[in-house]
Amino acid sequence: MLELMVYITAALLTLSKFLDCYSTQLRIRNLNDETNSIGRTFMSLGIKNGIWIIFLISLLIILGSVFLISEYYSTLLYQCLFIITGILVSVVQFAVAHANYYGRENKITRLIRRIHIYKN
Repeated sequence: MLELMVYITAALLTLSKFLDCYSTQLRIRNLNDETNSIGRTFMSLGIKNGIWIIFLISLLIILGSVFLISEYYSTLLYQCLFIITGILVSVVQFAVAHANYYGRENKITRLIRRIHIYKN
């Protein structure tokens, strides 16, 4: 059962990242629209190219994580940590995709922006 939850979490991470990338591609006009400095670095290769390179890197990280959890770290602790962290990340990515697509912030993206501004 827990193994199934790991796969569902990986699917949620992949779907939410895809929607994040897709919605970013729809809205972004120039590099200054991207607030993530790592994202901006990849987008210097071309905005669309950078967006989908980021998606591919994310996909590799997700697949690698699932492989490691399945083969080497299949304990209850690691599976639960992956599921909890993955669901939290998915919620944030879905919220960002929603904000990108509709062009307005939501509660989660407002909180992220406050944290981001405070950090800088």
